[in-house]
Amino acid sequence: MFLAAVAALVVASCLPSAVTTSQEVDAEGEWREVVDIDLQIREGSALDFSPIFADQPAIAESRFLAKENGTVRVSAPGVKPQKFLCAPMVLQEPHGGFPDREEADAVASHLRMAGYNLARLHFVDNALMKDDNGDFDFDPQQVDRFHYFLAALKNNGIYWMIDAATSWNGAYGNLPNGRWDSDDNFLQLEVHFREEARAHWGEMVDRILGETNPYTGGPILLDPALVAITTINEPSISRTLRRNSFEGRRTDFEDWLTEEYGTLSDSRRVEVLTGLERDTFKWMRDFLRDRGYRGLVTMYNNSRMTWAQVAPGDGDLVANHDYHDWPKGFIRPGATMGNESSIKKRGSYFRILALVRHANIPFIVDEYDHPYWSEWRREAGLVIPAYGALQNWDGICRFNNPGILRYSDTHIRRRQAIHPYAVGMDPIGRASEAIAALLFRRGDVFAAEQKIVYRLSRDTVFNSKRGHGRIPIPMGEIGLIHEIAVDISSINDAPSAQESSRQRIVELTPRLWSLPAARESSGLTKEQQINAARGIFISDTGQLHFDARRSQLEIRTEKTEAVAFSEGGPIDLGRLKLLSADVPAVVAASSLDQSGLEESNRILVVFSTDALNSGAKFEDGDRAVLAELGTLPVIMRTGRAELELAHQNPDSLKLYALALNGERREELELEQITGAVRFALDLGALGGPTPFFEIVRED
Repeated sequence: MFLAAVAALVVASCLPSAVTTSQEVDAEGEWREVVDIDLQIREGSALDFSPIFADQPAIAESRFLAKENGTVRVSAPGVKPQKFLCAPMVLQEPHGGFPDREEADAVASHLRMAGYNLARLHFVDNALMKDDNGDFDFDPQQVDRFHYFLAALKNNGIYWMIDAATSWNGAYGNLPNGRWDSDDNFLQLEVHFREEARAHWGEMVDRILGETNPYTGGPILLDPALVAITTINEPSISRTLRRNSFEGRRTDFEDWLTEEYGTLSDSRRVEVLTGLERDTFKWMRDFLRDRGYRGLVTMYNNSRMTWAQVAPGDGDLVANHDYHDWPKGFIRPGATMGNESSIKKRGSYFRILALVRHANIPFIVDEYDHPYWSEWRREAGLVIPAYGALQNWDGICRFNNPGILRYSDTHIRRRQAIHPYAVGMDPIGRASEAIAALLFRRGDVFAAEQKIVYRLSRDTVFNSKRGHGRIPIPMGEIGLIHEIAVDISSINDAPSAQESSRQRIVELTPRLWSLPAARESSGLTKEQQINAARGIFISDTGQLHFDARRSQLEIRTEKTEAVAFSEGGPIDLGRLKLLSADVPAVVAASSLDQSGLEESNRILVVFSTDALNSGAKFEDGDRAVLAELGTLPVIMRTGRAELELAHQNPDSLKLYALALNGERREELELEQITGAVRFALDLGALGGPTPFFEIVRED
């Protein structure tokens, strides 16, 4: 347990918002220190989800991943399509580098028990180029640890998704200003027009992925654990040309473009840029195929322009990412965020992602987050996992590093406090990911009954808004009701979507780029259209109830019922009832066995409020402008929720508070009534606050 007192912190005590000032916080008041130090999930605990996924096939040499009807599956008889709960791992400095062998085994085991079955390895190039005294000057220790970590993941049934290149500096060395220097190289753009850059990328593939891993016995590139390769992270030309950095490289590209193609009209320029992206993607994919790689290949994961969706559709897998309320300025004093509910914003980042999903091609959200220090980030455990399941997406990756095993005094900077994009350090993030494993990977939320495919013509793609057109984000709200996707098969090589009883094709022209027209053309009933105008969306499965006006999302499934709320009840989900709460939160109850909630012998209950670093300060009363990040220990907002859970056998049930590693702590009072149990979760009355509780039958 940390001995340091909770220092100056921002706080308020009223529902629904924790308005903050720089006053001192009473450690025995509304915010309490998280006393757990050990974060590594205990085998057999309520947070060990490995029994739930025990039927997953082992990663074997005879199996590989392929696309089938737009979903990812393991090529083996009788194996159903896989849903990937993905753990993005950034292990360069300042995250500490790749772990040693003992830590690697522990992290991989922890991820398996947490329900992850895919790890996205990001910035591998930077991690290996630790000292970078010359090009490809890889650190031998980091290379060995990288290889061992891959083997540890594989031994735990966790597949890999790897960026062939992430850093704009690739594996170039002799960088006077370090790996983040943006003065000399911009590999993401240069691979489109410089042969030397392509040669450098190819050598990266050969020397990082083509080498034999001594701990698996074969080349990484040929290992069946390698589900997907992102050829290079965030290379979209439309985005890179709008960046404020890399001015020299952007000028070089524009000069080359003029020399090659002369003066271009807007529509002709868009066609040329599209051709460059498609040619580059084809060259990279062919390079990987020539080296023997047979897994999925993806590229261009960071653009919304309609023309920029063409090249991704040439791949085996479409990947994209987006964030809600990301902090501008990261953690520097004066950094800002809106500190706003994603539900109030009608799931804006979900809507963006839904509109770049292609029909008949597997889709993965390779990054998403509702980052620290937003008090609303608890919503992330419901919004993307639930609606990703409704959309029948193949994978979701909340960014990043969920495999943190302990709070400790360390030299590793990103482990000295909760940071934005740091799920593993945040008890609220950990609670969200537990819910995500059940809603998304287990499949508690069903795929939509109806699919709407928006078909874009060549003219719409290249000529709308003089080549700068994009499907308006508000149109993505149809995805809160039905599954949606785009079809650009008129241009790229993707299979064309076909009309069916489940699938409606809408020829999407700019005339329909208004919400009323989109709602009508997508087949919404009059009642659905009226509700949508009011910010209310009920999924066609009936499981998801979204109310933007109240910042409230209700989920009703056989095995999980959950609600994100800003007002303290009562809320009746069917089996689970929130009778009252004095703090905004997410409350969820999930069966941990094969039974529904009413029959389950073991139930995980989540009461997720808010958490901050000790000493965190903000310059305003809305927690929108950061003054100081703060340090460990983490403190959690306390609160009380009174709940009722219907159950067929209430007399034999007991209730426990859980540590962050899943171990049982104190037993709590559980009132048995006819056909149900009632109980209060009071975070301030516990030995230390936690978002996790367990209801279990003990005969």
